[in-house]
Amino acid sequence: MFRNLTLKQISNILALILFVAAGVLVTATMFVNRQSANIESEWRQLQSVRSEKMLLLGSLRSVLGYGGMIHDLKNFILRKHPELLERTHEKLGGAEVLLQRYELLNLNDSEKISIEDIRKTLNRYEKALDLALNGIEENFVAMDGKESKLTSSEIAQLAKVDDAAAFRGLKTLSAEALSGSNKLSARDSKALLLSELNASIGYGGMIHSFKNYVIRHDEHYRISTLKHLSKLSELLAKYGGHETTRGEKAAISDVVSVVNAYAKSLRQATKMVAEGKTSEAIDQTVKVDDLMAFRGLNVLGRAISKNIEEKTRSLTESLSNVSKLANGIAIGVVIVAGLMIFLSYGLIRRRVVAPIQALSQSMSSIAKGDYNVVVDSANMDTEIGEMARAVEILKDNSAKRHEAEESLAGANEELNLQLVELTDIRERAEERAVEAVGLAEDLHFAKEDADKAFAQAKAGENRIRSLMNTVTDAIITADKEGWIEMFNPAAQTLFGYDVAEIKGQNVSFLMPEPNKSKHDGYLKNYLDGNPARITGRMIEEVAVDKSGREFPIELTVNPIHIDEDVAFIAVIRDITERKKAEEEIRKLAMTDSLTGLANRNAFMREFQRSIALSQRHENHLALLMLDLDKFKPVNDTYGHPVGDAVLLEVADQMREVCRETDVIARIGGDEFAIIMPDLDDKEKIVGPALKLIKALSTPMEAVGHKVQIGTSIGIAVYPDDGESIETLVTNADDALYAAKEAGRNTYRMHEAETPKVKTAK
Repeated sequence: MFRNLTLKQISNILALILFVAAGVLVTATMFVNRQSANIESEWRQLQSVRSEKMLLLGSLRSVLGYGGMIHDLKNFILRKHPELLERTHEKLGGAEVLLQRYELLNLNDSEKISIEDIRKTLNRYEKALDLALNGIEENFVAMDGKESKLTSSEIAQLAKVDDAAAFRGLKTLSAEALSGSNKLSARDSKALLLSELNASIGYGGMIHSFKNYVIRHDEHYRISTLKHLSKLSELLAKYGGHETTRGEKAAISDVVSVVNAYAKSLRQATKMVAEGKTSEAIDQTVKVDDLMAFRGLNVLGRAISKNIEEKTRSLTESLSNVSKLANGIAIGVVIVAGLMIFLSYGLIRRRVVAPIQALSQSMSSIAKGDYNVVVDSANMDTEIGEMARAVEILKDNSAKRHEAEESLAGANEELNLQLVELTDIRERAEERAVEAVGLAEDLHFAKEDADKAFAQAKAGENRIRSLMNTVTDAIITADKEGWIEMFNPAAQTLFGYDVAEIKGQNVSFLMPEPNKSKHDGYLKNYLDGNPARITGRMIEEVAVDKSGREFPIELTVNPIHIDEDVAFIAVIRDITERKKAEEEIRKLAMTDSLTGLANRNAFMREFQRSIALSQRHENHLALLMLDLDKFKPVNDTYGHPVGDAVLLEVADQMREVCRETDVIARIGGDEFAIIMPDLDDKEKIVGPALKLIKALSTPMEAVGHKVQIGTSIGIAVYPDDGESIETLVTNADDALYAAKEAGRNTYRMHEAETPKVKTAK
């Protein structure tokens, strides 16, 4: 069947098989790619709302906006309820925690600037709260002698904060969180719509503008409130256009009812502003119950979280199906490839390769002179048959040419003998002539080489001397016994000697003890073939200059082998400034920047070392954990400068009470720790603890303010209360909590039986 297939027919069959296989593979690949593209699109959309940045940004908007900090602050200004002030403080603290968590993410420069802008605005709100509180509590006496209080509008003016930087920062964070996602599809998702709802209703949104209008009666805020109400209606309608559950529909209805209530309240407020009513009276009239909106937004948030989980499961199943399809395609490709290999091998091997191999063997035999070889395949009606018939013609022509060559060979042999004899005579004559010319040329070239070598040596010496005189590092060369041979200008500057003073001196002259006395031994050790101590590598050593000053250097020494002699070259660099910088960096890394006490890193290192020493000497070690009482009210009332001054005074008091061998560390804002090593009696801990309590409870002056704090102390003892750092810290913390529960300004030891409470007088 396949005997008379031509090469063209075989190639067409293989091409058809390849075309069919490629078509199947391309179709399957296109299907898989389309499915993968759909999955990738859905994954990007899901990722845009599940990213940690979006989650943190949503939490930040919630804690700042509707029902959050700005809502409570405006209500506090209007209603003066103390619990609203506390809630505002809590929301500001929560916002700072969220900003700190955001900073732990991988941020670009614009995001870092945005977070700093938001933080600065929040700090201004902290100060604004104090101003608002002072405005509420402080009475002013009018000209008629009657006592009056500031109005809400006047208090708001005192506590006014520019929010532009925070608004801009939130907008930038939102844009960066969405970058890289499919923005067109992501912006219409329910999760992004809910985020826009929170932004439009909260901080910088409807509630912000509405409360400012009630307080300040500024038409600008009324127009802004109308715009936000319109946008909220649009967003709620767009959300309702999605496929929603019954619970989501009810939640949207609740939010819509509250938004409508605010629209109605705005109309009432506008009328009362025109009538000249006070902010407090307007607030009492237009007050809206936000509970339904809070509940509705929470329901929508939970529904979106559930939807995200379902979409995640769906994507997982889709990926699994695509993986199975890809595996099926791979198996199909393997099967098709196997069939193609089988068919290709059968057709090409039998109908192409085997006949061509036979022809190749026949041609090889003909080339070797075997003209009796039989050429196969000459009777085939294919291209290979034509090739076989051409090889037969070649065989016949080669046989005839071989006979003609043999007849010519005999005639040429005698002629070649005569040519060889003539060539031999000519070559002997040429050899003598070449020998004479070569002697003359050798003499000329030898003279030229000597002149060039001398010039190069002179130039090399000048270049080396110029280099040695211009480099900034000190370079010294010495012979094998250590006697100085060369001392460049940088070395003269570094050591303070000129060439005349240093010439004839040994290198050890520039070394302090003990290296100075051992130097000759080092050289002898190297010359005897033993391993070198410093040669061939850069090391740090100490040198001494003309004034006797010892200073650190970076030293590299290498041997120089000249014929059978040895010399040494040293490159020296002064690293005094670098050592000072390294020491300063080490000090900064282990010291608290405010108090100068050990920081947490130094505390952990010294604690480990102290435990090791106590274990070796078999004595006790005490760990005191201190927490300042009533420090936060001082810090919140008078500000951070006063708080910092108090912390500095606390550090000084601790230094006065503790021994020089004790380790004092600041491990947190108002948290301190003291390690008391080398104690032969546990009872000796009580005295310092009582002194600390008494010293820190004494009133102190801080930036013109007289303040009084206290301290609670928890004590754990090594090895009675634990033998590891973790156990001792935990037990000391437990004792600290026990001291706080006992009324603060006291101490507790971690023991089976709690000792009697001793409070400083």
